[in-house]
This record gives sequence, C-alpha cells and structure tokens, in this order.
Amino acid sequence: MVEEDDFGGYVDCNIPEPSKLTEVEAARETASFALVGRYMQSFSLLEKNIADAIQGILDIESVERFVLVDPIPFNGKLNILESFAEWHSSVDEHWRHEARKLIKRMRSVSDDRNLLAHSVFVPLEHEVGLMFHRSGARNQAVHGSERWSLRDGEEKIGRIATLSTDLKTFTEKLQGLRSSLREAVRENPGIFSGGSGNYGGGLLAGHSGHD
Repeated sequence: MVEEDDFGGYVDCNIPEPSKLTEVEAARETASFALVGRYMQSFSLLEKNIADAIQGILDIESVERFVLVDPIPFNGKLNILESFAEWHSSVDEHWRHEARKLIKRMRSVSDDRNLLAHSVFVPLEHEVGLMFHRSGARNQAVHGSERWSLRDGEEKIGRIATLSTDLKTFTEKLQGLRSSLREAVRENPGIFSGGSGNYGGGLLAGHSGHD
C-alpha cells in the first residue's frame, strides 16, 4: 500500500519483507515484478531493431552505428526513420500512410517505457500485476496512478513484438534508399538540418566507402 501526503507525493510503500511473504505471495510478487523486466527487455530489443534498420538503410559500418546511431534517443531514431520514409519517392501514398502509422505506434510505446522507468511501482495485493504511481513530469507536476493487470502487461509486451515484426517489412521496403538520399543531400546539404537528422546528412554526404 502506498500512502499519499498532502501534496500528492508518495511517502511510504508498505511492502512486506521477503521473509514475511508466504510462498504464494512471493510467487505472485515475483511474477508481478517480472512484467517490468520483460517489458523493458522487449522495448530495448525494439530500439535495437530500429538502430539495425537505420544501419541497414544507410549501409554503414558497425563502428559508425555505435558512435552515431546508438546514442540517439528513441524518438530521435524514429525521426530518422520518418525522414527516410518521406524521402522514399518510389513508394505509393498508401505505403507512406502505413509507414507514418507504424512510426506513430512505435512512438506510443515510449510512454509506457517512461512510466516504468520514472514511477514508483508496487505489486497488486491479490493478483499478478502492478500499480504505478507517477510523482512528476518534465514540464509540470503530475500525480496519479496507473494499474497494470497481468493481461495488460502481456498485451503491451505483445504489441512491442508486433512492432518489431512490422519494422522488418518497413526496412525491406527502404533497402537501396541510400543512393537517392545521398544525391538529395549533395544537392541540398540542409535537407536533414535540425535535431538528430544532422548526423544522417553528414554520413550521406561524407566518404564512408558505401554508395
């Protein structure tokens, strides 16, 4: 149980010590906390797959990917994929629309990831699941709770797995895009100006040995 102070802050989590849990309670708590680990693993694999996609589309070496792609935040990587999709002129409007939808779906999972990473969470008392207690936000004070049942967690994890599968189809459609992008950057060096797009333009206009 989590108690709330007068300002909406959470001051105490009455979680029993492991030695005081019954066998059934301990198993339920372990399964509840495992949801967090499984979700974060799924999310990290999705982010790795996004970085793999960027590396494959640009046809860059592993060292370039390690230095220039991996440090970019999750949404920054999606911005790059979005730029690729917009510049793939050989596809029809229907595909472009589906690509935008896919990127929007991938953006949406970062909200859950931030919830797990930045909230206090405790196991539900009588079933497998978690209660998350938000204590703040980047630009304003936000308080509230969100409940994940086992079914909720499984659905969210499954949604990420589906995104990784759909991303492969997206990437296959963009193979061979590097040459046309590189030509566009040569004609207009500022095409990817601003934010994380700068790095892409630099690689494309540079001399990495890949055409």
